[in-house]
This record gives sequence, C-alpha cells and structure tokens, in this order.
Amino acid sequence: MEGIGLYWFVLGYTGETGIYWQGLVCTGLYWDILAGTGMGDFVGGNGTGRAWGCPMSLGMSPTLPMSPAMSPRCQQAVPKLSPGCPHVPRDVPTLSPHPQPCPHAVPTLSPDPQPCPHAVPGVSPTVPVSPELWPFQALPFSSLGGHPRVALGLSLLCPSVPGDVPRDVPKLSPHPQPCPQGCPQAVPMSPTVPVSPELRPFQALPFSSLGAEPFALGGHPGVALAQPAAGACALLEWDQLGGSFRAQRVINGSSPVACHPVPLGDTLLLVVAQLGGGSWVWRRSGGPGSAFVRHQALGAGRLRRPHAVAAARLAGHLYLGVADSSKGGTSTVFRWASGGFYPHQALRPWQRDTHLEFLELGGRPALVLCGAARRPLVYRWSGDAFAPHTDIPHVPDAYAAKHFRLRGSVFLCLTRFLGDAKVMRWEGSMFREVQQVPARGSLVFQPLLLAGHRYVLLGNDFAPSRVFRLGAGGRLEPAQDLPAPTPRAFVPVAVGHRHFLVASSFKGATQIYAHVTEDVGT
Repeated sequence: MEGIGLYWFVLGYTGETGIYWQGLVCTGLYWDILAGTGMGDFVGGNGTGRAWGCPMSLGMSPTLPMSPAMSPRCQQAVPKLSPGCPHVPRDVPTLSPHPQPCPHAVPTLSPDPQPCPHAVPGVSPTVPVSPELWPFQALPFSSLGGHPRVALGLSLLCPSVPGDVPRDVPKLSPHPQPCPQGCPQAVPMSPTVPVSPELRPFQALPFSSLGAEPFALGGHPGVALAQPAAGACALLEWDQLGGSFRAQRVINGSSPVACHPVPLGDTLLLVVAQLGGGSWVWRRSGGPGSAFVRHQALGAGRLRRPHAVAAARLAGHLYLGVADSSKGGTSTVFRWASGGFYPHQALRPWQRDTHLEFLELGGRPALVLCGAARRPLVYRWSGDAFAPHTDIPHVPDAYAAKHFRLRGSVFLCLTRFLGDAKVMRWEGSMFREVQQVPARGSLVFQPLLLAGHRYVLLGNDFAPSRVFRLGAGGRLEPAQDLPAPTPRAFVPVAVGHRHFLVASSFKGATQIYAHVTEDVGT
C-alpha cells in the first residue's frame, strides 16, 4: 500500500462517486472534509471530485510518505489539479504528490488520536479517536482453514458517536476465527451434522412385473422378475460398464405369476409358477449369460392356479411351498430329493390360498398360510411335516404375510387389500397385534434390511406407497412416501458399496430406487 494516503484505499479509489460521501461524515477520521466535494456537488459551477480516482493525489497523512515513483496515470492527473484548471474552482487547495496539510477549515491531521470535528452534532470535541478493525461482512463459506471468513472494514472510530458504531468488537487475531455472535450473516456450524437416509429414483425399466425375488450366485447379485403380461421370466443384473441395471429375458412361459430362484451350489434353479401350461423348474449350470434348460414339471397336475412360491431349508433338506388360489386347488409342500422337487405334504384344500411364509417360532420351523376364505393359519414343524397350530384372529382376509426378527422377538406384517395392514408379535403361543397401519389397496407389506437400516414398506394401489423405519418395540415410524405405482414386491439389492431397491409394478414401469444418505445440515 506504499504511496497511498491514510486509509484512503478503503474507498476503493472511487473518487468519481463522491456524491454519496456526504453520508460518511464522522464515520472515520476527517472524512467530513469530503462532504460537498463529489461529482454531484458544485463549487463554483464545477465538480471537484473527479480527480480523486488517482490514489497518489490523496496523501494527507505526514506519517505515510508518498512514493517518489509515480505512475504515468498519476503524473497526468496531478498537473491538472492547479488553480488554473478550467474545471476546478480556484478556491480548491492544490494537490501534489507530496504530503500536504489539510484545508484551513479542518483540523490538522495527525497520527495521534484527535477530538471529533466540531461540526459534528452530538459529539463531544474532547472524545479521543483511535484506529480499529471491526467486522464488515461474513462470507457464507469456509476456506482452507475450515472456518467461516469475516471481511473486516478498516476505520477510525469515534467511540462516543451514538447509533451504529459498535463498542464491544472482539479482539482479532491472524488465525481464522468464527464470526462473532453479533454478526447477522454468520452461518452456525454444528460439530456433528445429522444425516438422513432416503430412497431416490434411479432407473425405470420399461415393463411391468408381478413378482420379484432376489438371489446371489458366485458373488453376482440379481433379481428374478415375473412378467405375466409379457409371458416371460427375466433376470435383473448389474451392468458394470453401463453403471445401471439390465433385464435379460431368459424364459418364455404362459402367464408366469412367480419366478422363484433357488441356488444349489454352482447351479441356479428357477421355479416358474404359471396360470397356464403347468409349472416348471428350469436350470442354469453356467455363469451369467448361460442359457436355462427345462429341468422338470412341478406338481404333475396337482397345482391348478399357483399364486406364490417360497423355499426354506428344514432339518438339512430343501423344501418348496406353493400356495394355490384355485377353489379346487391344494397348497402343497415339495421336497428336493433325487435331483428334483417332489410332493411332500398337502396343506389345507379348498381355501383359495394367496401366500405362504416360512419362519421360525420358539426355535422350531413354522409356516404361515394366508387365504381369502379364512383367517391366516400357523403351522409348526413336527419332525417330518407341518401340523396346524393356531390361527391369527381379527385378520379374516389377509392377502400376504412377511416376518422379521427384532431383539429376539418375531414380528409378522399382514396386509389386506380391503382394510388396514397390521403388525403382529409372537407371544409364545399366538400372534398379538402391535400396530395397525392405514392402507389403501395394499398387496405388499415388506420388511427388509437396506444398507444396514431396517425398513418396512407398505405398497398402496390407491395412494403413495410408504416407507417406515423400525422403532422401539417393533413399532413403525413414517420415513417417506414412495411414488411406486401398483407395487407387488420390494427387493433390496447391494452392488459393491451401493444399495438399491427394486419395486415391481403390476400396471406401470418397474422402478429402481437408490438408497442415499442426505446431509440435513446443508
């Protein structure tokens, strides 16, 4: 700042804007001498502030000597400031590159504190003034030091001026400091910023689907999708190069309602339950991209209208359960033996069953069977077969049942198309209601684990689907709404460190959502 007069650099060398300097009276040492000398004020008919754009002509403090090396711009500006200049009145003091005394009407400038000018009303002439730095503006971002920066205005303050001049300006240091409490632009920073996970749309697949079942084979995750409208089963897998999911049509069928994957070692079995043409088991022995071949017929005419498929390992054996929704059909449990699934046990007939769920109750395998004709029925494993144990009251027309475990307790999520969904807890001999959840045409009430978070998703046909978090005691806490049209299944998929949710849609595009963590502090 060599060669610049005392603190005049604060004005930004904007001499031509002196029309507004009248408002600076007594806001800094001797700035009142600028009043009336701007471009818009006329003394003798001419403006006198135009030449102030040259900072070299403003040397007014004997303590800050002017540099003998003047720029060409200043050398041209200074000679024009003479009494003979046609644009400058003769009563304006001559400006020179050397320090000059102030006009006679203003007290002599000194580096020592001086009393405020007598012309300022309401200010005592004996009050000393001293240069200080005080906060001028807070910038709403942090720089390399990690703290918000404060722009400082340099001023000579008159302490007794009433109104706008602060008295309690905090001490400044050369190190980065947070904004003072009195700074209105300061952005509060929390040492621990809370985060909130949520589901965001990631990809829409251009087809509808009824069922979705996850699987993993050889470290490659995937989802089997049943497409009754297209008459096919598709495998949804991650495309590493494209950075998205792709669905490959692998099996053609006749209105498949369930495509249930069953990994066996290096072989992937796909149980295809169809409304026409019988149900079949397909097999793929190679890796991704290998073709499926027909392995066996399932049920040999026993299944009339299959509706849902589930699998479980019990006592070292693989079992497959199929719910039959036909009036004359019978839900059946199959057992894997000699390279195929064969009927092991017939469950209740003539009940139009819609869903079955394998689970464990009190350390014993169990099975919950839902149907439209009666209350859900609980079966318990008796050593080689399932025996009826009890039913679940107050839910006469449950469509599906899904379970989850929390702190050693078993919970059951029951959904109904007409009526509210319910959360039940196993009390040792029967299920008791924990919570009733409003539903609007719901056919899926799915608990799942996604990125380490426990969720329960309620799919609605006539309202937005809802995402719940698990709270204390298994109660559900609303988290967000999900615009998934007519959902029939929700499936979590993990790809490396990324997590996704696949939502099958019966009347719209199959949706894929990405699980992201939102910084609620921003």
